[in-house]
Amino acid sequence: MSPSQRQCISSCPVTAEYNPVCGSDGVTYTNPGRLTCAQMCGVSVNLQRSSPCPTPPPTVDGVPQTQTN
Repeated sequence: MSPSQRQCISSCPVTAEYNPVCGSDGVTYTNPGRLTCAQMCGVSVNLQRSSPCPTPPPTVDGVPQTQTN
């Protein structure tokens, strides 16, 4: 996402409602309106899920790390 696209999205008039959605670009948008703004600002993104994007597990040199207790 370019700086001009980020500026466009941040200045887009949407509600402050927190209803996170996950975009096909792996970005969690604060609400569906913000995702729509991203689309209108030229970001090639679609709704992937109606919840936050999953957080990838930590990696070391590309290898997923798991916690052991």
